[in-house]
Amino acid sequence: MKKEQPLTCFYVGSHIVVSKICTSRDDSRKLMIFGLIVGTAVTLLQLQPVVVLQIDYTEVALDRVLAGNILGVAKN
Repeated sequence: MKKEQPLTCFYVGSHIVVSKICTSRDDSRKLMIFGLIVGTAVTLLQLQPVVVLQIDYTEVALDRVLAGNILGVAKN
């Protein structure tokens, strides 16, 4: 089984499946609007100065603290 780790620990270009979201209820709701829920496949586009994810055809920018509270596993 692959190791679960925060999104901020992956390399740019990584394909990741979200496995856990450890945020407040309000932040979780905001993420859901963009389709970021457990089981979603994302691509990590950028780590600095903010974390940028691609979810289907949408790009979402997150601060590093929030992105660090989202866990995922590398997708094959």
